[in-house]
Amino acid sequence: SRPYSIKKRKERVTLFKDLLIKWVTDLIDKFEAVGQNGYLSIGLSAFNNTLYEWVQTIMTSVVMPIAYVILSLFLVLELYKASIKVDGAGGGSSFGAEIVFRVMFKMVLCKVAVDSSLLFMQAIYSVSQAVVTGISGVVANGSVSGAVDLAAMTAEINAMSLGDQIGMLLELVIVKFGVWILLGLVQIICIARFIEIYVYIAISPIPIATFPSDDLNQIAKGFLKSFAAVCLQGAFIYLILSFFPVLVNSNILGDTSAWGLLLYSLILALGVFSSSRLAKSVCNAM
Repeated sequence: SRPYSIKKRKERVTLFKDLLIKWVTDLIDKFEAVGQNGYLSIGLSAFNNTLYEWVQTIMTSVVMPIAYVILSLFLVLELYKASIKVDGAGGGSSFGAEIVFRVMFKMVLCKVAVDSSLLFMQAIYSVSQAVVTGISGVVANGSVSGAVDLAAMTAEINAMSLGDQIGMLLELVIVKFGVWILLGLVQIICIARFIEIYVYIAISPIPIATFPSDDLNQIAKGFLKSFAAVCLQGAFIYLILSFFPVLVNSNILGDTSAWGLLLYSLILALGVFSSSRLAKSVCNAM
C-alpha cells in the first residue's frame, strides 16, 4: 500500500504542477489574445458589417442632406461677403466675376469634401490601422510571448513543495478572477471605441460642412482631430497590451508570486484606461 500511496502523491504533485503552469500561461495568452482579437487591427466593416452598412445609410440618407443645407447657407453668406467686397472696391465687372468665381470654386471643393466624408474617415482609420499592423510585425504577429521564459517559470514551479503549489493555486484562483475582470473592462473599452468610431462616421458630413466658414471651420478641424485620436487609441491599447509578457519576465516589481501577475495586469489596465487621454494629447484634440 505504501508504494501505491507514493505513486498517488506523485500524481497529485504532477497534477498541481501542470495546472499551475497552464493557468499562468493562460493568463499571459489572454493578454495577447485581447491585443490580437480586441478589434484593434481589423477593418471598419469587420467589427459588425450590418451595423457599418446601417451607419453608412444614416450618413447618406439623414445626415448628408442636413450638411447640404448648411453648405447652402454658407454659400449665401460667402456671396453676400463677396458683394460687400465688390462694392467696397468700387465695383467692376472683372473684379466682381473674380470674387464670385473664387467663392463658387471654394464651395465646389467643400461640396466634394462633404460627399467624400466617408472616404476621409476611412483614410484616417487606415493610418491608425497601419500603425497597429506595424506594431504587430515588430512584436512578432501581435505577441511577445518569446520574452516570457516559460522554462524558468516551469523550473520554479517544479521546485516548489506540494504545500507551496497548493498555496499558489489558491492565489491563482483569486488572481485569475481579478484578471478576468480587468480584461473584461479592457475588452469593453475596445468595443466602445469601435462604437464611437461608427458614431463619428455617421455624423461626419455635418462638421465637415463647416469648412467654408472662417468662423466655424474650427468645428471641422476639431472633429477630424478627435476622430484621429479615437483611431490612434487602438494603436496605444495594442502597444500597452504587448508590454505584459515583457513586464512579467523583467519582474520590475520584484514580485514573483501569483499576485505579481495581478499587479502587472492592473498596471496595464490603468494604461489602457488612459489611452484615450494619451491619444487626444498627441492629436491635440479636445
